[in-house]
Amino acid sequence: MNLKVSRSVRKGTVRHVMTMKLLPGRNEMGEAAASLNVFPQLPERKLLIKAESPEFVVEDMTNSYAEMFSVKRSTVVGRPYFSAFPNSTDQATPGTTNLQQAFQLVIRTRKPLIQHIFRHDLPNPDKPGAFTEQYWRTTLYPIFDEHRRRKVAHILQVSSSATLEVLASRELEEARLHLEEALEAGKVGSWSWDVDTQVVVGNAELANIFGTTAKQARKGIPLSHFIGSIHSDDQGRVNAILQQSIETKAPFDIEFRVVNGKITKWVLGRGRLLDTQAERRLSGVTVDVTERRDLQAQIELARRQDRLNRQEAKMLQQRNEELQALSRSKDEFVALASHQLRTPATAVKQYLGMVLQGYAGDISTLQRDMLNKAFESNERQLQIINQILNAARADTGKLIITPAPFDVVAMVRGVAEELRSQLRDHDHKLIVHLPTKPRTINGDSGYLHTRGWDNHCGGERAVGYNANRDT
Repeated sequence: MNLKVSRSVRKGTVRHVMTMKLLPGRNEMGEAAASLNVFPQLPERKLLIKAESPEFVVEDMTNSYAEMFSVKRSTVVGRPYFSAFPNSTDQATPGTTNLQQAFQLVIRTRKPLIQHIFRHDLPNPDKPGAFTEQYWRTTLYPIFDEHRRRKVAHILQVSSSATLEVLASRELEEARLHLEEALEAGKVGSWSWDVDTQVVVGNAELANIFGTTAKQARKGIPLSHFIGSIHSDDQGRVNAILQQSIETKAPFDIEFRVVNGKITKWVLGRGRLLDTQAERRLSGVTVDVTERRDLQAQIELARRQDRLNRQEAKMLQQRNEELQALSRSKDEFVALASHQLRTPATAVKQYLGMVLQGYAGDISTLQRDMLNKAFESNERQLQIINQILNAARADTGKLIITPAPFDVVAMVRGVAEELRSQLRDHDHKLIVHLPTKPRTINGDSGYLHTRGWDNHCGGERAVGYNANRDT
């Protein structure tokens, strides 16, 4: 048996065509044996499989292939493929191709299946009975029967290890998913802007910020859409910073407003230019900072209100201190004035007492009566002065009341007598109805006398008197 490989170029694609030729004559077995002896020595990792489903018997394999899969040629050649390699997965792992279906596809289409990744786990030397996950990049070439050129007689499998590539790709995909989750949780939109084509590609959060769909953002949207979504007051500033970043290749950091319908958002944009020979691309992130800006505004408002409150509190404290100073001055004035009033009133009382006691000679009954009234009025004046002092003491919390039994009827009669002289000048009459018997109560007679006078005067000011009224 002789394997013949020919190449032809069709529409720019290298098409591999292999034919199997049966050589006639006596030396057929010898030449076939020579061919089979050469095949294991080939440098590439190759496996020759008979194209008969579902067995797919292994007819030969290279030594490098056996070494790669940690098997012996004698345990594999002549056996069905999936019996010799039972740990080849039947179900396609994401990103890989199902090997059995691939064999059938090559037979059906009679075309090579180039650079597909298959999973085939290998025994773990450290754990007997366990396998390690392994992936292989494999190309399947159809080998046609020489007499029936359209029939695929064999499949040539050429393989190389792709485990590191698949595992790295998987880790990269997991990292991408984690990054997308983090970006989504943090309201971060990632984007890449091709400076030459003016097209921006971004994630779902970028689409949400600028009022478009995630599908459109992943596919690519003209830069003009994003610029048009920026607040008109911020567009010029953003354009200038982007152009400066492109010219200087320096990173940029800018906050601006985005208008999406009736909603205005504050966003933070950060990025830098990636300039290569193939393209100029500006990549970065956009973060929705509306809540942060609102919080900052609330904090600033609270600080401003706190400063105003402190100023008002300081002004109130100063005003309170001024009022306290005025109150002390008033108390001092009242105390001083009362003292000055008390001194002459006391002297008048003493002289009236001396006249009533006869030190100035005999006096008539009318004179005595008038002097007694003057003495009583002077006594009440002293009581009023004492009450003024008491009021001053009350403001300072030092009011002193001296309760004692006294006749309230006599007190009211005395107040009425004092008022009659004043009412007579105004052509008024005062009629007081009092009990005939004394009424004794316990209290500060001087203080109550003053309050009775004040209440009467207060009533006069509030109601007033009519000249035509008798009472």
